[in-house]
Amino acid sequence: MENNKKEKTNIIVNNENDAIFYIDPLDGDGFRFPYLLYTPNNIKNGSPIFVAGNNSREINKDYEVDIEQAFNMIKGTLKIPIFNESRVPILMPIFPSFYGECGECGECEECEKEKYIQQLSRNTMLIKDGNLARIDLQLIAMINNAKELLLKYE
Repeated sequence: MENNKKEKTNIIVNNENDAIFYIDPLDGDGFRFPYLLYTPNNIKNGSPIFVAGNNSREINKDYEVDIEQAFNMIKGTLKIPIFNESRVPILMPIFPSFYGECGECGECEECEKEKYIQQLSRNTMLIKDGNLARIDLQLIAMINNAKELLLKYE
């Protein structure tokens, strides 16, 4: 079956050994936030994907800060010997650090009830509407999307 979806993938870092891709969500992907995907150049077919949390350890309302921190965190992860030696792909979701109850603006009355989304806590899992609905299923969709990309570009 042919895939007619347009891809929104940008290479952030690309050298002879590996690359870090920034993947934007598309309608129908099953996730609403981007993720980073580190791919070593000598990846083996069927290699597992390591999912690393983007835990910025602070709540902020500027999503651009979350994106920058995720990029710095994935680069830092690559300095850990086990990841550098194992040469497995690493997926890092870029979930926002802060969203309120509505899951949209961060400004309305409902958003006064702050949630630290990157923890993937019980409260986060109970969000039923908006961009953060079923964040657990969104993460699974990111993993499936990454598997498809890895197979496509091996």
